[in-house]
Amino acid sequence: MKYFSDNEQGMPPRTLTEINVAIWNGIVLIINEFIANSSLAASFPERCYDSGEICGCDEAALGDGIKSIIPNLGMGLNRLTEPIVSPFGIDIEAQDINTYAVLDLVEYIHHNIKDVRQIGNYHTFFKHYHYCIDDRGANRKVFQEKINELFERNGLNYTLTDAGQIERVVPLPLNLIIHRVVNTKDPELNRLVSDAAGKIRLPKLEDRKLALDKLWDAFERSKTYFLEDGKVDKRKSVDRVLDNLSGNDANFRLLLNNECLTLTKIGNDFQIRHYEKGKIAIENSDEIDYLFYRMFSYINLFSKCID
Repeated sequence: MKYFSDNEQGMPPRTLTEINVAIWNGIVLIINEFIANSSLAASFPERCYDSGEICGCDEAALGDGIKSIIPNLGMGLNRLTEPIVSPFGIDIEAQDINTYAVLDLVEYIHHNIKDVRQIGNYHTFFKHYHYCIDDRGANRKVFQEKINELFERNGLNYTLTDAGQIERVVPLPLNLIIHRVVNTKDPELNRLVSDAAGKIRLPKLEDRKLALDKLWDAFERSKTYFLEDGKVDKRKSVDRVLDNLSGNDANFRLLLNNECLTLTKIGNDFQIRHYEKGKIAIENSDEIDYLFYRMFSYINLFSKCID
């Protein structure tokens, strides 16, 4: 749903990477809604003492499931109080929120939501209805929409996909280019690029660093794309690659040659594929996005012009 301020000012930028108290409380509110409508009853059934039929969600079983699968969440499905800053600058009652664990929780809940259908009449003695499972994915879709609205309105840089996986919201130019399928005659090169495109969307910084590793592996493999009499001669292969990509335009070939030298130097100097002491660390998502976009632009040109 769009509100007045959205039309006037637009949505907030999706730059927030940590889940705060307000977002956590919103997630708890949404989950409690799906507990109340028995969408989680299939996985965590509470059964009628009289008939044995499902009559709702067993919240204790749900809590046990969450603790066993996401042990680092460190808290139950309870709303938190906003921390109060004392005159001495100390947060009173501040609680640490493990962002990755909370994102795991969202995926876990989505996975366990099922559609249910009310059966029979109201059980007046125990004051509940009975349900059967009639799963068509409708409740999972509603859960996804509510979670994504919460994330978007708070500028959180994540989204819940149709497959129930949390992905990072990548910048639009990068998102457009990584959706292009790289399809060369080298299956291993294609796989490396595909792996990189998948990992760059993941929430954890470590996964996105691995995306750079995969992409630079693909770059190095592209240098040996052409064989000379069935053997690898990197220098001759690179020359043929540059000839193909430049279309015999000398100025563009020089530009591409310089770009390849620069990309090679970046891979050697920074912590990409090499993690020896003295290599330059990559510290944040902006640096990763820049390097990924720069390399993927070259790989994209390579895939379109090489065959």
